[in-house]
Amino acid sequence: MKRLLLLLSILLFLTNGLFAQRTCATMDALERLQLTDPDLARRMEAIERHTQEYLQDGRLQQRETIVIPVVVHVVYSFVPENISDAQIQSQIDVLNADFRAMNADFGRIPALFQSVSGNPDIQFCLADRAPNGSPTNGITRKRGTRRTWGTGDLVKFAAFGGTNAWDASRYLNIWVCNIGNGILGYAQFPGGPATTDGIVVDYRYFGTMGTATPPFDRGRTATHEVGHWLNLRHIWGDAYCGDDFVEDTPQHDRPNYRCPAHPHLSECGDNIVEMTMNYMDYTDDRCMYMFSAGQAARMRAVLAPGGPRASLRNSDGCSNSGGGGSEPPPVTCNVPTGLNATNITTNSARLNWSTVSGAATYDVRFRQTGTSNWTSANTSGTFYNAIGLNDNTTYEFQVRTNCTDASSAYSGSMNFATEANTPPPPPPATECNDPYEPNNSRFAARPVPVNTPLNALIDSPSDEDWYRFSNTGSQRNIQIRLTNLPANYAIELYRGSIRVGSSNRPGLEDEIISYNSFFITTYFLRVYSPSRVFDQEKCYDLEIALSNANFREAESPAVSTPFEVSVFPNPVKEQLWLEIPMLEDAPVQVQVFDMTGKTLLVRTEWLSPGNTRRPLDVANLPNGMYIIRVQNGEVTVNQKFIISR
Repeated sequence: MKRLLLLLSILLFLTNGLFAQRTCATMDALERLQLTDPDLARRMEAIERHTQEYLQDGRLQQRETIVIPVVVHVVYSFVPENISDAQIQSQIDVLNADFRAMNADFGRIPALFQSVSGNPDIQFCLADRAPNGSPTNGITRKRGTRRTWGTGDLVKFAAFGGTNAWDASRYLNIWVCNIGNGILGYAQFPGGPATTDGIVVDYRYFGTMGTATPPFDRGRTATHEVGHWLNLRHIWGDAYCGDDFVEDTPQHDRPNYRCPAHPHLSECGDNIVEMTMNYMDYTDDRCMYMFSAGQAARMRAVLAPGGPRASLRNSDGCSNSGGGGSEPPPVTCNVPTGLNATNITTNSARLNWSTVSGAATYDVRFRQTGTSNWTSANTSGTFYNAIGLNDNTTYEFQVRTNCTDASSAYSGSMNFATEANTPPPPPPATECNDPYEPNNSRFAARPVPVNTPLNALIDSPSDEDWYRFSNTGSQRNIQIRLTNLPANYAIELYRGSIRVGSSNRPGLEDEIISYNSFFITTYFLRVYSPSRVFDQEKCYDLEIALSNANFREAESPAVSTPFEVSVFPNPVKEQLWLEIPMLEDAPVQVQVFDMTGKTLLVRTEWLSPGNTRRPLDVANLPNGMYIIRVQNGEVTVNQKFIISR
């Protein structure tokens, strides 16, 4: 029974990775901290001023490798979550390659961006000295008290079953745990509390071996989150055509997923090519491989004298580092060990080996046993997916290490046999053919056409269907119709992770959501049975309609529901613009407050569906963060904006 449960856990683990999209909760964590720490905004503004001064005064010419001691806190509830020391070291190796522009895929940078590629010149070492001066391997382990930890920082406190942070002025704290809800990781920006400072990465996306799950099995989740920890924003600025505070990164309209083909054009201007291979985008691990020079400079600014993380340069957490960035001792280019084959099918297999210290890339070769011709490949990871194999056949493979100045010999052969090719059993007979499964979560949502009817099936108590689609500038308004219901089903509409509409009518009544939106982005639709009653043979009918004209039901208010306000540009210098969607003529009150709640401006505007945009002069207000409140009757929306000159 234990073996069966372990096998089922592994199968579920692998299946979840097939349909995952990168999700980072760093901005959610920042918003939570801002609500609980009123002084955080002031500290972050001071850090930004220091960063801009650093970028302007020429100190960038004073280059040295900066060494940062790392402690990895492994908090686990189940055996697979208690990742190995080797897997942890594989992640440190990835960080050292990525933050010194020594990653093997650095050469893939397109010619368009080669002139702005950057080298942060930052090195990471697992601590060998604990805060009390005792020896350590830089790893702590604790059996936790929770199945999943979420993004509320509970894993960072022993009082809640997690592990307390080591001194954040001397170490980068990394917590590895089961975050849950499809979140890959999150980080704390400079300026936050020392007790929670560091990054958190889900155990399934840490390092390049063990539990590391494709397509996030090359250690780039930690690279992305350490980028945040060193004061980098997402490359799209967490807004449509937002600002990431870096001059040499192109303006992205939104995050990119999977592996977009280059060149990928932005909607933010004519012929803007997006830097989709940047570590601060949302692409798969194999398709992100660069920081820009501006990003590198921004990270070094927080480590420079006077910066919020400058104390790390003099940390004694790694006794062999010398502090402040001395080079690591030379390494021997050793032969890989730990060869094994997994995920074996009739025509493919995953070939694995252990991380070798100092490795830049690996050469792997395989052949049918008893033949003389090898098939060879090169990879920066510690596995290779061999495809095009014959079924029911024995193969052998070997691996060698490529270091900076030398290569090892090939390892001894590891043999494996592919499975025999047997036809799969026929699917069970049903009245409904559902082509969209599996799609049981927002992160596994399947793309569907708009303005086109479709039908699908809920066939078990735990089944729910998620779909994704995008609106456009010419067809921004959305109406969802769920009809021909086999049972009492309901629907919910999400913009990203924010629920913006729902319908749960009694019995078999049609479900309808009408949503008139200003935002041009990706939306998610959930179809489910609130009572877990279903019909496993009958489909429901679904249509997602887009239109330039507003959708409206009889009970709709004058503004769209929920009430949306677009504030741009943000940050702003002198003139702010407001875009307020309206369904009919109505008065709207606009107020501006500072972060203490003091009212700075009040005005009332009369808006109509064809007249929804208003300018707001903020030239007389000093730099800082403000809140703008827009009120129409009983409906009120608050938005934050920043004045930065």
